Amino acid sequence: MLTTKKFRRRATATTIALTFAGVALGLPAENRPAPSDERPIDFVRDIRPILTSKCFACHGPDEAARKAGLSLIDFESATRRPADGNPAVVPFDPEASELWRRISDLDDPMPPRSAHDPLDDRERRLLRRWIEEGGLHSPHWAYERPRRHPIPRRPLETSPLDAFLAARQAEEGLSPSPPADRTSLLRRLSFDLVGLPPTPAAIDAYVTDGRPDAFQRNVDRLLDSPHFGERLAVLWLDLVRYADTVGYHGDQEHRVWPYRDWVIEAFNQDLPFDDFTRLQLAGDLVAAETPGLNAQARQRAMIASGYNRLLQTSHEGGLQLEEYRAIYMADRVRNASETWMGATLGCAQCHDHKYDPYTQRDFHTFGAFFADIDDEQHLRDPYAGYNTTPTRREPELRVVTGPLQLEIDRIQSQLDGAEKRLAEAERRNRVIDPAWERSCLEQLASGRPRVEIWGDDHPNRGGQLTGDWTSRVDAAIPPASGDGYRLQKSPGRIQHYTLDAVRPVAVESGSMLATWIHLDPKDPPRAVMLQVHADDSWEHRAVWGSDAIDFGRTPEDTPSYRRQGGLPSEDRWHRLEVALESLGLEAGQMIDGLAFTQFAGTVRWDATEIVHPSALPPPAAAAIQTPIDGRTDAQRELIARFRIASDPEIATIEKEREHLRRQVEERRRLAPLTLYTRALEQPRPVRILPRGDWLDQSGDLVDPAVPAFLGTLQRRHADRTRADRLDLANWMVRPAREGGVGELTARVFVNRIWAMLMGSGLCPSLEDFGGQGRPPTHPELLDHLALDFIESGWSIKALVRRIVSSDSYARSSRPVGQTAMLDPDNLFHARQSRHRLAAEFVRDAALHAGGLLQQRQGGPSIKPPQPEGHYRHLNFPPRRYEADTDADQWRRGVYVHWQRQFLHPMLKAFDAPTREACTASRTVSNTPLAALVLLNDPVFLQAARGLARRVLTTPVPGSSEDPDEFRLVTAWRITLGRTPAPGELTVLEKLLTRSRAEFSAAPERAEALLGIGVSEPGPLERNQRLPAPEFAAWTQTCRAILNLHETYTRE
Repeated sequence: MLTTKKFRRRATATTIALTFAGVALGLPAENRPAPSDERPIDFVRDIRPILTSKCFACHGPDEAARKAGLSLIDFESATRRPADGNPAVVPFDPEASELWRRISDLDDPMPPRSAHDPLDDRERRLLRRWIEEGGLHSPHWAYERPRRHPIPRRPLETSPLDAFLAARQAEEGLSPSPPADRTSLLRRLSFDLVGLPPTPAAIDAYVTDGRPDAFQRNVDRLLDSPHFGERLAVLWLDLVRYADTVGYHGDQEHRVWPYRDWVIEAFNQDLPFDDFTRLQLAGDLVAAETPGLNAQARQRAMIASGYNRLLQTSHEGGLQLEEYRAIYMADRVRNASETWMGATLGCAQCHDHKYDPYTQRDFHTFGAFFADIDDEQHLRDPYAGYNTTPTRREPELRVVTGPLQLEIDRIQSQLDGAEKRLAEAERRNRVIDPAWERSCLEQLASGRPRVEIWGDDHPNRGGQLTGDWTSRVDAAIPPASGDGYRLQKSPGRIQHYTLDAVRPVAVESGSMLATWIHLDPKDPPRAVMLQVHADDSWEHRAVWGSDAIDFGRTPEDTPSYRRQGGLPSEDRWHRLEVALESLGLEAGQMIDGLAFTQFAGTVRWDATEIVHPSALPPPAAAAIQTPIDGRTDAQRELIARFRIASDPEIATIEKEREHLRRQVEERRRLAPLTLYTRALEQPRPVRILPRGDWLDQSGDLVDPAVPAFLGTLQRRHADRTRADRLDLANWMVRPAREGGVGELTARVFVNRIWAMLMGSGLCPSLEDFGGQGRPPTHPELLDHLALDFIESGWSIKALVRRIVSSDSYARSSRPVGQTAMLDPDNLFHARQSRHRLAAEFVRDAALHAGGLLQQRQGGPSIKPPQPEGHYRHLNFPPRRYEADTDADQWRRGVYVHWQRQFLHPMLKAFDAPTREACTASRTVSNTPLAALVLLNDPVFLQAARGLARRVLTTPVPGSSEDPDEFRLVTAWRITLGRTPAPGELTVLEKLLTRSRAEFSAAPERAEALLGIGVSEPGPLERNQRLPAPEFAAWTQTCRAILNLHETYTRE
């Protein structure tokens, strides 16, 4: 459980009291702590990082790896006297401490030289001072409960956030930078909140707005923008390793982009982060347990649960299922713990954690939460076998939204009406009708057989191929008329089957199955087969022709494969008949499915009939012949059912109902699929795997549980023996006083948002709040913001608003005084951070400047142009990249197709992650490849051409204005938001002049430049066809502007 700082102070005070009491017990006076002018040692800041990196590998939490039985993880262990020798730490006495003796022994030092990570002199001095000051330990900061700290003294108008920062800057001797100019500040805010630069009009409006809340108005405008969700989604998708492909082996595509769109929508709607957490980890359980949830909310919850399916998976034939179960569980443990808790729980997969209190049991009990996820259907499908090209990855959800949902609702309303009319017609048919019964008795007396046209592929004329059979047929189209039939043509075996009978047909003694067929004399088949489905079995087949069809084929005739002789040869319709009893069917069985199969040739199939020897089914005939007063309830029900089955009005309504049902299903099939989570009724057993070896199943069986030192799990259902993913999600956002780690979760997320807005985290290691991570530079401020975040109802927009509204956010990125030297990494935020945009926003900024950016939100991932052959090593199956050629190629970077093994080269050049694992912070490189991408990628050339088109079609105000200068200033302002300095304008003018001369001398080069990439014609092409050399010269000049470092830098 997270311990309170109040409790820690009491423990520390007690320890100090006992230590000083050592004077009375004989502790030498010279060993008492001496006053020091240096800052007191802080265990979390100064000592724990040294112990973690240099000592815990052999003397840390992992008991199995512990050397000499020595543990340094807490005060009691470090000061415990061994059987022989001195304790590692003797408080206030380094000379008597074995730790100091060993680390100061240069002949046989600790850590040993073989560790290749020796202590330096500064670290030794710190450890000695620590022992001199008592050798006290503090609990790890991340696992302590945050509390409200006193806010440092400040002017009244200063926010608590600024007060905490100013106090620490004063400690470090740092001078804060002045506020940024309004142009730079709005550009920073726009990049941070929506990932796009502001327009010149927006900058002008802000610069001239004298209202005191002018900046706050822009904050609110950008937070309300639909692009806010797209900006934050990039951060979150990195964490949860969202991609469009499976990752392992053939890295085939899977469908999960609706999850990405849900994340964007959630951020835009400011979905509270605790609900954001629950829906991703357990949206399927939330949907199942929330009464009154409407269809759209239920669908959103299921889409969110797709988080559990984002991991890398393999679709390799013959994979070892148990091996990949272990791999998948480990992946889920790593990602969930790192994404929400900043924990490296995955390091305990094979042994207890080396640096944190996590055990191997903790790893497996945490993984057991995910053992109920049904994600192996592609390996269990008896028809598909191993799905090595996963066109489907069940379970998948149809995502119905927008106009499609309205269309489905309209048809569903008609379907509901048909159901009501059908119910009313059936009610009328249950009323006794003597006239109808007399008619039935007359038919019975006539002795004529009864024919049921059970299936006809086509009520409509023209012979067009349609879907499944209906159970009623339009009487205006008689069988074998040639007006409605099914055409099947194949060089080999082909089958069409249905299990969608509106009403199954009962077999009677002597019933015959008949169908009409027409064989093409120029392309006859080798064999045809009729197959019926009854009692969940297809083992009833009649075959005409050769034995070419191998379904159920047996050497001798059996009910499952009954040969009926040769095929008819005449060029006309033929009626094929077979006795149902010869196919192994008995009276009373219900036929609910039918299949037509042929081998090769061209065949036309028409109505399938079932001919009964009696005009009425025998049970119904007996019931009708019984006097009304003498009938049993069963007989009355039998007559009612037969009458309902014979009513033409009901048949018409049923036919309408089935038509509407098919329309609904057809519309639903138009909806995109997405991966989602479906819970198994019986979760898979989870064992502790010794050494992480999936082949060793000797470990204990474990149930879902959380690490005991972090708290206690509260199950929603006390009567259930097993906790589930929703219990885990609740624990992650439940406060520590209730046994949860909500404050830790809040700290982790707040720290990442802070890093996004300020350049580096309050805890610099965004991915690791554990022993190997770096301690926070501003622990009090981190606590303050985390508690504010929780008390705001986990509002992400409120958190962002609080940070960007601070004076510290608005500072210039230019350091003053000695700040750059004293704090080169800007950990203390005396200035704002200056950094290159993320890959997606580099692309967005260029397209935005070129006027090409398509701002349509959501939908399938896009495929912008990439170099030919980039996928040449992608196999199983081999693939060819098909780039988008319409305006979709210019949509935002968050929608770009994410191929894990072969990431788009532009994204890779600008350090986008492959998303094979959780990425809390992207690396930033500076290589020639990035510059080459900006110069040569067709998207950036199109953007330059678009920017040239924009400035050339902007009217030049006044006749005295120099058109070139006006257009150059316009291009500069569109791209950078500011007016160029005189020296910058001079350089642009020279470049334009030189480009004009070069392209005029070689117009074919101009045509070549303007022909790169796919572009929709703009005003220049449509109306005033500009000479190619002039257009190319402006394109080249705009290309230079778009390649400026400032263009893609967030100041």
